Parts: sequence; C-alpha cells; structure tokens
Amino acid sequence: MSTQRISLSLYCLFVGSAFAAGPFGFERGMTKEQVVKLVGQGAVKDSDVYGDDVLEVATAPDPHPDFEDYLLVISPKQGLLKIIASGKKVRTTRYGDDLHDLFLETTAALVNIYGPVTNTFDFLASDSTWDEPQDWMMGLVKGERRLISFWVFKTTPRPKHICGITLEAHALSMEKGFLTLRYEFEGSLEYDAAKKAKTGRVL
Repeated sequence: MSTQRISLSLYCLFVGSAFAAGPFGFERGMTKEQVVKLVGQGAVKDSDVYGDDVLEVATAPDPHPDFEDYLLVISPKQGLLKIIASGKKVRTTRYGDDLHDLFLETTAALVNIYGPVTNTFDFLASDSTWDEPQDWMMGLVKGERRLISFWVFKTTPRPKHICGITLEAHALSMEKGFLTLRYEFEGSLEYDAAKKAKTGRVL
C-alpha cells in the first residue's frame, strides 16, 4: 500500500464525509430500518452475538475501501448512537511501519475535519519484554503496547452531534494489523449508563 494511495483514499473518506450526513454517511438517530434501506439487506451481517441494539453491516451509505465492517449501536428510543468501523487488514513488517504510517495518516485526516487530538497514547507497558524496535507488532499482539488517539467534544454545538472519536491500532500477528475508528454521538454516555444500571439490577 503506497503512501500516495493512502493519502488520496483518506482524503476522499474524510473530506467527502464532511459533506455527508455524518461519518461514512451515517447520521445520529438513524433507525435500523433506515440503515438497512440505505445499505441494502444483503449488507447486513448476523449480529445476534452482539444483542438487539447492535447492527453489523458490510458497507455504509458513504463507504470507503479501507474499511470493511461497521458495528452500529442503535438505541430503540434514540436511534444510532455509535459507529465502530473496522479497517481492512494491513500487511506490515515486525516493526509495524505500514500500520503505524496508516494510523498517522488517518489521524491527520481526522484533525483536518475535527480539529486537534485531545489525547494520544503511544506506549509500551513498563514490564513488557517486547521492547526492541522489531518487537513493535508483537507488543500490540500481546496487548502490552497501545497506539490510540481520542477526540473529545464537550462544548456545543458538536460536529455532526459527535461527542467522541477513538482511533486505535490492533495487531492480528507480527505482520498483519488493522485500525478501528469509533464515533460516539450525543446520548451515548446516557445509553451506556442505563444499560449498565439495568444489568446491575439482575445481580
């Protein structure tokens, strides 16, 4: 994957989405029926494992070729509250060069749309033995390395009703990884709190 192709494709993703309803063309408050009507029934995956409030689809109203799966948390009362987009698998070296470069490219594209990153964590656990440059991917595999950026929007009006964005790098092996890009809309924190309280009552 060339840097030029990454830059062009990310430009199309984020600049194009700036003129759409929201990230990947999804909009806060959408119902399951509205999403399915836009993406088609054939794009819907079996989401039973996630529960009734989650819809998994293989495309989006404004899809991007570097992402292959979208988990949508849809409240029965408030509609769409979260998007978790999974990127396609990236071939890289043990040093994680291509995955790290894609993370930086994606971060820059998001900054162009949503402004500065609130926090970035790029660290290896202090007790990890995977501390050599060639161990970069293995650190991710073992869960001892984190590469993650957050955007938090506390003031209103928020961009496209988004209250938070999370970008994170993951590794499947020493030579293969992917990114996840998560958007949380207004109302998502209250939704999480209500779900947690409901679960707690059955203990």
